[in-house]
Amino acid sequence: MRIAVALPVLLTFLSCVSPRLVETQPAYKVEDIPVVFIHGMLGSVLVDSSDEIQYLTAGEALGLRTPDLRLPTLWDGDKQPLDDLRPAGPLMRVGLIRHVIDQAVYAPWIEFASHIPGRPFYAFSYDWRRDGNESADQFEKFIETISKRHGKKVQIIAHSMGGIITLVVQNRRPDLIDRVVFAGVPFRGGLGYLDNLYLGTPIGANTNLLSPEVIFSHPGVYSFYPAGQSFENKTLAEDESGKALDIDFLDIDAWQKNGFGPFAPQNKSWGGEKHKAFLAGTLARIRSFRKKMQPDKSKSYPRALVITSDTYPTLARIRRIPPASGESVPRWDFDSAAKGQGDGSVLRADAIPPEPIQSEVYLSKYGHSYLLNDPNAQDAIVKFLK
Repeated sequence: MRIAVALPVLLTFLSCVSPRLVETQPAYKVEDIPVVFIHGMLGSVLVDSSDEIQYLTAGEALGLRTPDLRLPTLWDGDKQPLDDLRPAGPLMRVGLIRHVIDQAVYAPWIEFASHIPGRPFYAFSYDWRRDGNESADQFEKFIETISKRHGKKVQIIAHSMGGIITLVVQNRRPDLIDRVVFAGVPFRGGLGYLDNLYLGTPIGANTNLLSPEVIFSHPGVYSFYPAGQSFENKTLAEDESGKALDIDFLDIDAWQKNGFGPFAPQNKSWGGEKHKAFLAGTLARIRSFRKKMQPDKSKSYPRALVITSDTYPTLARIRRIPPASGESVPRWDFDSAAKGQGDGSVLRADAIPPEPIQSEVYLSKYGHSYLLNDPNAQDAIVKFLK
């Protein structure tokens, strides 16, 4: 289950919006309500200190250049050291020739949302590689600034990982939020990026940009695993016969025992014991982050609209393969286990926020990465925001 922006082969043209803050309607009326968009995993451009794009250009997509997207694999207290990269706006579109071979990412949605009458539009951009706790702190400050600017609560449209960050912020600052649209958000927890940590994530023709070793260093990708809370998924794996397995995906011992990530046989060239301390610290941070998703039933939460789908077979479990000769840990099959109804990345049932948040649901025929580009979903969003 890859909860990310889909990037097929030959995606080489990129246009992106301005760094960090996008305001497409600078002139607004007193009665206007600000709308803030937060993207999903892999959904922002990354630039270096010279403002050169390192993710994503034609060179990366064609495999002509492979910038180092690894983060430092260590924790300084509860902080991971920074590297030279920073987010520079949502990923808008990629393609070989604009309007000929052209893959729209967030461009259709942002073009639409930036022209909703009475809704000044802002886009928050975060470094999707980094710890969710860090991103949530930044997002809280961002919407607080927008709220103060307009003198009223904000309305939020959140896609995928952006919805998890939004829920964490909403739990501690419901006073800042008027209502929320959640599109393809894996609230209940799932297997996102477990296969990527196993095999990597091809970006166009480039299989090295997001290799397993690179992805391993990104705390953000671990944010999808459940932390044992009442609203989260309980079973995400099964044995060879289809019997459910109880695995704590935020426990370092479970990773070693089951051969996940750096402990997988095919990752032995770079993984192993030297990565254990970083992974243990990462999983502890993510468990803390997931715990912050638990709503407080004593609070009053804003209304929510859920954009999801039941059209696409979606991974619900992985199946264990017994250890091969000479190997001490199992391998895992990401295809044979039964699929569920969803958007191709997130099951429909997992896209519903936990109680006591009340939500209405719009079912789209679009896949995960493009839910917000669905014209009918856009109309439903406008109706909901008003």
